[in-house]
Amino acid sequence: MKKSTIWPIGITAVYMVFVLGMIVFVMFSITVNTDLVENDYYQKGLMYQTHINRVEKTAKLSQPLKYSYNSQDTKYIITAPQDIALSEVSGEVLFFRPSNKKLDKKIPLQFNSNGILEYSTSSMIKGLWRVKIFWNIGQDEYYNEDIISVR
Repeated sequence: MKKSTIWPIGITAVYMVFVLGMIVFVMFSITVNTDLVENDYYQKGLMYQTHINRVEKTAKLSQPLKYSYNSQDTKYIITAPQDIALSEVSGEVLFFRPSNKKLDKKIPLQFNSNGILEYSTSSMIKGLWRVKIFWNIGQDEYYNEDIISVR
């Protein structure tokens, strides 16, 4: 009587599981979304000193820009400092969605006659948003950042 061995079947099964696992891994890797937060991240990295200068200049202001989020009225409110001329202020507000760059919203920083900018967040998807405020008074550049949770 001939004794049969299961070693060839075992080796073949292990090899097939390995090959199948590699195919699944490659398919998963191909389908994963690998978008970067910024398309031009290298250029932004080189310009980071400008950003640091903006933040330092903002910290030295005697009256800072005020901002708040009212979740009940679904409004983001930005108030200009009292000691500046509103006609000299320019800039933009970026509502940045870390999870999906297609949802980012950019609006111009335009205060009303009372020095207030109100932006309705009712059309924004619920979740975490980073609010980046880039603003200028004449030639001086400033930067503020806030994190809100739209509900």
